[in-house]
Formats: sequence, C-alpha cells, structure tokens
Amino acid sequence: MQIEYNSQKIVNENKEYSDSMKISYNLQQELTIHQIENCYSIDFSKDCKSIAVGDDQLIKIYTISQHNIKLINKVFGHRNEVSMLRFMLKSNHLVSTSLDGSISLWSQCLLAKPLKTYKLLNHSKGILCYTINSEENLIITGSYDSTMNVWVKKECQWFCSQKFTEHTSAVYGISINENQNQVISCGHDSQILIFSMNNFGDPQLFTKTQTIIVDTYGFRLCFINNNMFVFQPSKGEKLWIYELDDNDGKFRNTNQIAMSNGIYCYEFFPQQYIREKQLLINKNGYSVNILKNKQKQGFVVEQSINFDHYFVFGSLSHNGDYLATWDWKSKQIQIRKYQEN
Repeated sequence: MQIEYNSQKIVNENKEYSDSMKISYNLQQELTIHQIENCYSIDFSKDCKSIAVGDDQLIKIYTISQHNIKLINKVFGHRNEVSMLRFMLKSNHLVSTSLDGSISLWSQCLLAKPLKTYKLLNHSKGILCYTINSEENLIITGSYDSTMNVWVKKECQWFCSQKFTEHTSAVYGISINENQNQVISCGHDSQILIFSMNNFGDPQLFTKTQTIIVDTYGFRLCFINNNMFVFQPSKGEKLWIYELDDNDGKFRNTNQIAMSNGIYCYEFFPQQYIREKQLLINKNGYSVNILKNKQKQGFVVEQSINFDHYFVFGSLSHNGDYLATWDWKSKQIQIRKYQEN
C-alpha cells in the first residue's frame, strides 16, 4: 500500500514501513460466538474480562477467559435495535443507545443483576453516535433527527444542557479531543463541524468555531490529538488527515492515506485511536483497517481485514489488546488478539 500526500513528502519510506506488517490482530477461534441477529455495537469492559454485545433490542453480557467465552446475562431495556455500547472506565456504568432514540445507563452489577440507573430521552429518531469525555460527566449524542444533544452530569443527575441544530441531516460521527475542549462531528449533509467548549457552568457549553464542507459525506471521524483528526469519506479510497493551522486556528486537509475497499459503507463502528499503542482503527467498505502512527513517517496501514461485506461492526478494547467484530457474512462475533510480529 502506498501513502499519498497532498504536500510533497517522502512516500518510499512510508511504503517500506507499511510493507513490514509488524502488527496484526489474530483470530481467537475458541472465542467465536454464532449470532444471527444484527449486532451494531460491541464493547469490552475495562479489564477485558467481559464484553457487551448488541443483539437486536437486547444487550448480551459475556465473560471472557483465555480459552472460553460464556453468556451470563441478557439485558432488556430498548424498544428498537441497540446502536452503540460503551463501558465507562471510572463510574462503573455501561452506556447503551438505541434506534428508539433513547440512552440508558446501566450499573455494571448487571453482570449479576440488571439495574438501569438512568434513561435519557431527547431525540425524536435513532441515535447513531456519541462521545464521552474523560471525566465521564459529559455525553454528546448524534441522531438521525439531525441534532446533537449535550448531556451533563451534575450532582448525580443527567440533563440535556444544549442541543446543536447545525447539521441538516443525520449525524454519523462525533469525537472529543485530547484536552477535552473541542468536539468534531460529521453528517450526511457533507459537513464537518468543530465546536469549542466554554466554561463548564455556562448555559451554552459549546460554540461552533468552524464549518468544513467536504466533497462527500462520511460515517466516521476521530481526533488523534489536539491538533489533528482523521475523516473517512463514504465510498472513498483515502483517509483524510486534518491538521490545525497555527496561523488562523482552523483545521485543514493536509494529507491523504490510501485505504482498501472504498465501496459502499454503513453507519456505526466508530473510529478509535489507542494512544498507548499509537493505533487507529478505521472501517471502510468491506475492510477493517489497522493503522500505526509512526510519528515522522505518519500513519501506515499495518493490517486490513476484509469481511467481504459492508455490514461489519465492532470495536477495539480500550487498551488495544483485543478487536471484536460482528459481520453479516459469517454471522459471528469474532475476537482477535493484538500481536507484534
């Protein structure tokens, strides 16, 4: 694979790194689960000893050991398909969203006994994406209804403090930066929006600071650090890199990275960047691409897993040690383990 840049940079060095393929996620056959129903989201617990799996309207909880995976609970709580799942790392809650437009927060004691602690309602259509800040007192959701809701936790209660209406169609992706003071979003309206955070106590917590019009909409984007984010156009064969211009404080498209399978894609399966391992996961068309940030050399594609269908969903564990996916063709939850070759 060849990395292509808009600006004049050395390409051969990047190609050499890409061809080395030192990093891979290898399938753990003994941890495979057969599942017929659609699974739009999977997430690992902090210790990677359990996973939450969407199964139509259900949430299934599995425990994982080295050679075994076991179903221990089924959690009911949504009236439509589960769209996103996320284990919080500090507050011991599992967050679930649904195509019924609701957000539910579950106590992680649901491993033994399900307990819904909050249900948040303020979207008129299904939720497609969300981001949570590092303090876990802020959730921002994006929906088919073209809006983004800012949920704030104060005195153990959650409330919607702000609603963004700048998108004119479905909101597909949201990400928050490393300093937790900027948020980006993308939608079907071919816009990327950048918002900056005001003081946490302000009634209007965020202010829009930039609008980027792109050639085609994309389903996913992700902050790499405070000065860079990546965006994957739908049906595109390149991943776009945006960097902050110090002169005017605006983000601009500076680089592009060749991606395989730039064909029809689908919602969900958000991009993730694992800082500890400098790894980016980017689903594009039929393929799940694993990229390594090699600093001066930039991002290099280390592995591309082709599922032979665009209906592929999943996530990396928070430490990057595992990759879990569900795909339409195999009808399986598959777990792969990180290896350095």
